[in-house]
Formats: sequence, structure tokens, C-alpha cells
Amino acid sequence: MDGSAGFYLMKDFKNGHTGGCKCGAIRYRTVPHTGNAYVCNCHFCQRTTGGPFLVEHCFTKDEIEVLEGVPLVYTHISEGSGKEVYLHFCRDCGSHLFLTLQRWGDTMNVFTTSFDNPQEVGFDAETLRYLFLEAAQSGTITPKGFHAYEGHCAPADGSPAIEHVFGEHVLNSETDQGSGPHTGGCLCGNVRYEADDQPVAVVICHCRSCQKSLGSGVNFELLWDPDKFRITKGTPVVHRHRGGSGKALEKRFCGNCGTAIWLTGERFDEVGVFRGTLDRPNRIDVSPKTALQIFLSEALPSGTVIAGIEAFDAHRRAPDGSINTGRTYDQHWRVGDGSGL
Repeated sequence: MDGSAGFYLMKDFKNGHTGGCKCGAIRYRTVPHTGNAYVCNCHFCQRTTGGPFLVEHCFTKDEIEVLEGVPLVYTHISEGSGKEVYLHFCRDCGSHLFLTLQRWGDTMNVFTTSFDNPQEVGFDAETLRYLFLEAAQSGTITPKGFHAYEGHCAPADGSPAIEHVFGEHVLNSETDQGSGPHTGGCLCGNVRYEADDQPVAVVICHCRSCQKSLGSGVNFELLWDPDKFRITKGTPVVHRHRGGSGKALEKRFCGNCGTAIWLTGERFDEVGVFRGTLDRPNRIDVSPKTALQIFLSEALPSGTVIAGIEAFDAHRRAPDGSINTGRTYDQHWRVGDGSGL
């Protein structure tokens, strides 16, 4: 083989994508994305991120280069396949970066929100698939025109995948009528908590700070009275940073598995619990009575807006303390389609 052949095998990192964790300790780059991407609603992805789902873009391992830092790796056994799943996250801020799998050894999936500019990668119907609708949290939307599956698109047992392509945006509205304290915790179980009654409010936040902090495309943050929230096991790691509003925040995450669990902040008195960490997240009412949607201006193209729930381009409260003007939409819409803007 002559020297020119090696040139054509070189990876195109120069024209690819860059990303990293929230605190900047870990930086990476990839080649231009040409593979698949997924919005996964499974319980593992909910618990991993603390969000309602995981958004991931798929690469092979030789298409990603870590430039700075060394991620921690947590090994989890998949309930579906029985195979090992490896979560790569920052020890300092808890940001999830990569997902590798024993089942597909050459694959390295990037948590899409860890890209510096997620809009550079594909979010169209040819690229993006929606997985595990059977486990989707209430208040999430499966958009029209996209391939969506009740479980995985490639079931581990070899059975046929149950696929849908909906003709309209579908709001997942299944509720769970439980009783007693709400319980939850991280993926590995090292940190556990309880909360009484219902949260004061549900804040559906699309800001880049929440995206980076959780690894999910959106944060369903449950504001609980501190007197009704308690840790029952473990001690989380605290990462101090500034949120989309510019105000100081303290995120608690598990130092073993990286799960983002809750948040406290300078501009609110409540404990902001990340809904994906609840054992039964659908016990929480997500409706116009309880919820609001903020930072639509920073939402991913895959982000969706729920009809009937007041929505704000930035934070509901302006830096001077005044209340910004919100909007309520008559129909659900997807940010990447531009509908509703």
C-alpha cells in the first residue's frame, strides 16, 4: 500500500464537532456526524440523566478523540439485554459525555447536549429515532413524521420492533396514581431521597445549562419545599455553577454513576428535584395548573413545546425581578420545525 492510501483513512476531525463537560475539565472532538441519533425514553436513560430522556448521536470509537481530561466510567448491566453499558462522565461536574456498550463494541454514543453547538448535528426524520415509548414520562411529546418504537428499534431477543410514524404530535399523558412519599435516587443506588406531597411547581427548562448539566434535551425540574425533601442514603457531590439566568446554582450528583439528582439556587428557595430520578415519575402532574416552560430560545431542534402550558423565551422572572411575558400555544409544536415561533 502506498503512502497516499493512509491519507484517505485519516479521520476528518478538522471539520467535525467539538464538545465537553460543563466545567470544562474534559474536552473532545469528533468527525462530522453521519450516523444515527436517538431520543431514548427508557428508564435507564431517565435515571442516568435525571431528565425525561436521553438524546444521543452515534459514532464509532475511532471517530471521537478526547483532547483534555479523563472521564470516570460507571458500568451498568442493562435490564433489557443483560449486557454491560458504560457511562463516561466528569468527576468534577457530573456531566455525561459518552455511552459505550458491550452489545455494540465499536459504537461510542455522544450525549448530544455535551456538544458545543448541538445544532450542527442532525435532528431530521432521516437521522433521529424515538425509542421506548412504552416508558415515556407524561408531559413528553413524540413528534409527527419520525420513526418511533414502543421498545428498542433492535430488540435484544431478536423479536420484531414495534414501530410507529405518527401523523400528529403525540403527548404522552399516562399518570400513576400512587400514594405515600415520593422516592427516588441515582442510577447505582448510592444516593436516595424522599419527598412528601406534591412539588410547588414543575419547571420544564430548555436552557443550555440544564442540557449540559443533565445530558438530557430538557429538564423537568420539580420544585419542592425544603421541609418536605430529605436524603435517606448517601452524600452527593456538589457542583457550583451559574444557570441560564446567570444566577448561582448548586447541582447535586452521584460521584459513582454521575446521575444529576437535584439543584438548589440563588434565586429560589425550593429544592429542584430532577424528575427522571424519581422511582415513579408519572405520579407528578404536568399540566397548565402546575407547570411552566422556560428558555425556549435555547431549546434543541428536537425540543417540543406543550400546548396549554405557559412558555417563555427566557426565564419567567427577569434579572430585575419583574415577570416576563409568556405565551400559551393552542397546539404542540417541535422547535426544529419552527412552528409556534
